[in-house]
Amino acid sequence: MEKTPKVSFLIPCKHRPEYLAQALFSCMIQTINEWEAVVVDDGDNNNEDIELCVKRMEDDRIVYVKGTGEGVGAAREKAVGIAKSNILITQDADDISYPVRAARCLEILDSKEPMCLYTKPRVFSGQMPSGKEKKLHLYNEELLLRFNFITNPGTAFTRKAYTIAGGYYERCLMIGEDYELFIRMSKAGVKFLAINEVHVCYRKHEFSATYAKKEEIMKNIDKIRRLHEISKFNDRILIDSLQEDYKEVFMNDKEMMTMWRYRE
Repeated sequence: MEKTPKVSFLIPCKHRPEYLAQALFSCMIQTINEWEAVVVDDGDNNNEDIELCVKRMEDDRIVYVKGTGEGVGAAREKAVGIAKSNILITQDADDISYPVRAARCLEILDSKEPMCLYTKPRVFSGQMPSGKEKKLHLYNEELLLRFNFITNPGTAFTRKAYTIAGGYYERCLMIGEDYELFIRMSKAGVKFLAINEVHVCYRKHEFSATYAKKEEIMKNIDKIRRLHEISKFNDRILIDSLQEDYKEVFMNDKEMMTMWRYRE
């Protein structure tokens, strides 16, 4: 008898099947067996290499489905619709999950409650999953409207959290669709948990969605602020809202400051 998965990895994919293979292998070595991975192929001309990569894994827990080519938001939404469990783990197709990730998400999240967790990713480039851990910012509802301190690659949430937030990803956003969802979750009263653990290695490379796309990121941040009618604020209000160790990182990163500055 087929077992219902206890957690579901949501994996939109568009390029780089060699990275996808590593991501899927990291799912296959989880410390629990009751998981599934939903791979949504969102290439403009659905890439046969992506489907072949999934088939080569020879694991029935990995589900392949063709996307619509509408972007990552639509792909994530489709993955949620196909997923069989009520604990949903975001897994970028070029990132690598630690073996304990599924088990820890299962332990921390109550599938009957609207909950979302985020962790400290380890950032790396190339092939080796080693690098510097990102700092973790404690959850702050007001700050989230000004700055996305949630470490997107290391998130997981319950289906109930997704549902009470509206049950969709904002398709007008090509970058930042997860941030916009987190704002809606926050407004809906979802319980956010900042977990001081590393659950995922976040790969940065030239094909990454956010690599060298500062202008596009800025435009999408502005779209999100308009969608949620976020009032104008100055840089000092933003900086003073950050916890001390995060404030130091933010103030020393001029590009980050530029991206998150409020623009009319």
